[in-house]
Amino acid sequence: MLKAALQLFRERGYDAVKLEEIADRADVSVGTVYTYFKTKNALLLAVIIDDFDAAFTLSKHVLSNPIADCESAVNELTRCYFLEVEGGITREMWRIAIAFVFYDPTSHFSVEYEKCLSKMHGQYLALVLRLQNEDLLSRSIVPTEFASILYNNANMCFLDYLRDENATIDALMGRLKRHNARLLQWTGSLQFSDNEGNTEKA
Repeated sequence: MLKAALQLFRERGYDAVKLEEIADRADVSVGTVYTYFKTKNALLLAVIIDDFDAAFTLSKHVLSNPIADCESAVNELTRCYFLEVEGGITREMWRIAIAFVFYDPTSHFSVEYEKCLSKMHGQYLALVLRLQNEDLLSRSIVPTEFASILYNNANMCFLDYLRDENATIDALMGRLKRHNARLLQWTGSLQFSDNEGNTEKA
């Protein structure tokens, strides 16, 4: 049902799709759809959570693999959250999901969405702690605060990406890599080269 919902949301737009059409595409009865998903919002939430879970599966590998340096580790983790998958969630679907969260922060949709964001933040924190434990990042840095900076920057850049119809995932990742490099430079963990090739270290 999730695959059918995602396909139809992509093909026709979220607002135009009815649960009956999703049931038909999934080759199940309408009653079966309503058994698991009382509303179309619930189906969208399930699709969004499924996308987050796929990202978290990839990010777990990053967190468990050997780390060469701070910059590559942070960028590899960040990349897991913003992989462009063919046939995946569209800008419209992300915009609607985020609008639901802001419209009613106490709703089931919002609570479950926030759980995904909390897990994302927790993975940034796990990486920061590991970098410190392996002496790749200064122990003078407050790990919760630095993890929040990385997490908040990633989410704000993603919101900018959603607002711009012409933006690409590659451009988003390029921007995030530049931000991550500068943040790590400010911690004294990375040398930074400007466009003229000059290298500086915080």
